[in-house]
Amino acid sequence: MWLKFWRQHSVGRLAGLDFAQPSIERLKVQFPDDLIAQADVSVAPLPLPDTMRFDIISAFDVLLHIVDPHGFRRTIANLAHHCLPGGWLIISDPIVGGRGYVPAHSYEIDNKVRSLAEYRDVLMAHGFVIESVRPATVLLSSPLEAPNRLAFLALLAWWKATGLWGRSNILASLIGPAAMKADQLACRLYANGNGPSAKIVFARKLD
Repeated sequence: MWLKFWRQHSVGRLAGLDFAQPSIERLKVQFPDDLIAQADVSVAPLPLPDTMRFDIISAFDVLLHIVDPHGFRRTIANLAHHCLPGGWLIISDPIVGGRGYVPAHSYEIDNKVRSLAEYRDVLMAHGFVIESVRPATVLLSSPLEAPNRLAFLALLAWWKATGLWGRSNILASLIGPAAMKADQLACRLYANGNGPSAKIVFARKLD
């Protein structure tokens, strides 16, 4: 999905890493002219030429699967190594901003939801500064936090309702487009980055 996005935006050079070998085989067919490799991004070195650097590196729905804190730091170090000074690391993951109501959560053993402060500290340690944080979604994912408990319960009720109509093709086709537009509007209202669920972090590599 994201390789297609970057290719459609006419990037000069494209490389894609994935942990799952079946995904790699499919991507190599879709992008025969690009560098596609199987990798655990928490292990150094990455299967890229050591001197290869990029203006933009994206890691979408990746870092939450690296539950070990040392592995998380190694991953950021690996990505920093391949990011040009002045370049960008764009991360999209469930992230807790920590403002307002944050209930206790029990996550799956293979997922790790981190705070924005954790991201900021590790990114700074590897030469990045967070320039912007935006909501990836407001209404179309399970909430992690909210301005208050009542707002959290309302978001949670909405999220559970989407699971009900999402099982019906007819209801999904009727409600889905309106829900998408409502989510886009909600993301604009949360443009300060303090959205209730997944967030997009734009971090710039210092010169």
